[in-house]
Amino acid sequence: MPHIIIEGNLSPEDLALAFQAASFAEGGNRFKAEEIFLARDKESVLIRSLTIERGFTKNFFVRASRRGSGISLTLEKIGQPDTSEAVKRILGLYAWVILQSAPDARVSTTDIGDFIGEPRG
Repeated sequence: MPHIIIEGNLSPEDLALAFQAASFAEGGNRFKAEEIFLARDKESVLIRSLTIERGFTKNFFVRASRRGSGISLTLEKIGQPDTSEAVKRILGLYAWVILQSAPDARVSTTDIGDFIGEPRG
């Protein structure tokens, strides 16, 4: 399962407070972050996400949860989509946004490093 662990001074609650709905287009694919849900214990958030790849729409959730001194980004197990290139890329886009907003943050572990980075119109 694709995952990204970001070390730094940030929390799921920080992500929820800073969240803004967004959409990106890259090549023939579209990506959308629609809304975010903060857990009562403030230890995780779910980001309602959408990708359109080769004409197929996938709706799913990305979970960002506290992990040690950072955040773990992964697909929510319920309703988990196939891990296509677009699904991996939206995780990489979320990581890029987090890294831009937290200057001391860094990726410590990932299995999808090639997918992390700014949108490439």
